[in-house]
Amino acid sequence: MQKVRAQASALVEPGETVRHAISVTTGPKIAHSLGLIGVALLKFRIVAVTDAALYVMSQMAGGGAKAVERRVPLGSVAVSTEKGPAFKSTLVIGQEKMLLLKPYKEEAEKLAAAAR
Repeated sequence: MQKVRAQASALVEPGETVRHAISVTTGPKIAHSLGLIGVALLKFRIVAVTDAALYVMSQMAGGGAKAVERRVPLGSVAVSTEKGPAFKSTLVIGQEKMLLLKPYKEEAEKLAAAAR
């Protein structure tokens, strides 16, 4: 988690401090059951919360934040967690569902609470 937070910190606006950050994936649900072939169908992202905004960042194939896709002020979009497929947790930002890469449900819940 500290590594993801450090990577996200490099792309937030000056003066902002990353409070929480997690890695997530988006893409077709079937991709997770296809193994290595399915990985090509997924998009890897980092979701971070600072003291001022929620960020969604694209992630490089080898890891690390690549670019900011979205920056929204805190409280301007609904953020929550829910149980996803195969006992994985899902982070929901507005209408978009993002699967957690690893079972980081607790960190995702902290992120969702901080984004409110």
